This record gives sequence, structure tokens and C-alpha cells, in this order.
Amino acid sequence: MKKYFKALFFFFAVSSLFPQVPIYKPPPAFKWLDSLEEGKKAAKEKSKPLLVFYYLDEDKDSQWFLKIGFENKDVKETLKEFVGVKLNATKEPRILNYYPSILFYSPSGREILLSRITSRIDEDQINATLGVVLTKTVYISNSKFEKIASVLRKQFRQGEKIALKCAPVERGYSTVRVLDAQGNLVKTLFRGVKKPGDIFLVDWDQKDLEGNQVSAGEYVFSVELSSYKDMVEVLIQ
Repeated sequence: MKKYFKALFFFFAVSSLFPQVPIYKPPPAFKWLDSLEEGKKAAKEKSKPLLVFYYLDEDKDSQWFLKIGFENKDVKETLKEFVGVKLNATKEPRILNYYPSILFYSPSGREILLSRITSRIDEDQINATLGVVLTKTVYISNSKFEKIASVLRKQFRQGEKIALKCAPVERGYSTVRVLDAQGNLVKTLFRGVKKPGDIFLVDWDQKDLEGNQVSAGEYVFSVELSSYKDMVEVLIQ
């Protein structure tokens, strides 16, 4: 009996010296929802981007997405970071010009137009597009039909890359700059002439003109795409 209590005491002593590490819990499996309203509500509650897949029963490309594209191992893993809605448009009024189509929305419900998929693409391209939606956090366009200056996330960790995706619709001089909270220039990210259809990506590594890491605080992206101007505020913590 004494040996038993000694062993028990030793167990508790060792346990107190080496506290238990929390058990990792993987994200829950991705499940499709059947209602757009339900999907938008879930995306907002979970702070996740929303993926909406419109398909047709008789369409071969639609079936490819359902049976192969979305079943790819890497794609399924990335989909765990999304809320997904699957809508069968076979018996519904056609609201889109192309089927199948994949539309993305920010957690707040604003469509991320520059990431639309309107044709069949391979599994790697699907996963790459999902990655863009997750990591390219600022989407800006000066289209007359899609004026966007929104962020999926407004707060960033120090050293975290922030990317902007821009899409001019008229030829002209474009600039993308980073300013501090007082309006002082931190860094010019892009300067040059762009024409319609020239979708371009601009990254900021949170460094100033001299290559120094910026301090925490508020910063502003000043974007001029030809005649369109906008400013987007972000917070670095």
C-alpha cells in the first residue's frame, strides 16, 4: 500500500512539473449549406469568407466540380476555412450568365468580385483561388459596376504581409501608396500606367522606404486608379 501511495505521489509531482499541453482540435469537416441567407448568417457569425457554388444538373463542368474538384484532398482542407453554400440552378430562374459559377463574399456580406470563377479550372487553380480569398485581404477596383474598397480583416499582426488586388477599367496613371495616421508617406507600392483588364497585385511587407519594419499603429492605403481614388485604413498590432 505504501508503494502505491509513493507511486501516486510521484505521478502528481511529475504532472505538476510538466503541465498538460492543450489537445489540438482540427477544424470541423466542411459541410455545404443549401440557403444563401443561412450561409451569409453563418459567415458573419464565424468571421469566415463565404463561397457560393451555382451549378446545373445536366452540366458536365458542374458535375466535375461536385465529384472531383471539391473532393480534392488539398481543396477539401482549404474549404474548412470557408462557409459554403451549394445552389442548384437547374429549376430556378437563371440569375447568372455562366454556369457553373463560384462567388465569394467577405464575412460582412460584400462580394469579392475579382475572385469570381465562371468556368471549369483544375484542382490546383481552385486551391490557389481559395488561398487568394483567404490571404489577399484588400480588394480594390474602379469599375463603374463594382466600386470596392473593403478589407476582409482590418487588423494585422506586425510583419504580416498585406496584399491589394487592383483592376483598372480605363487607361491611366495608377499609384498605390502607404501613409501613416498623420498622412506622411511610408512607402510607394506601385506607380505606372495601366489599361483596362490589367489586374495587378501589390504586396506590402510592412516596411518603409528605407526597409525598416514599421511600428504598430494605424496606416492608410492611398489608391489612385486613373480617375478613381480611395483610401483604406488598417491597424497593425
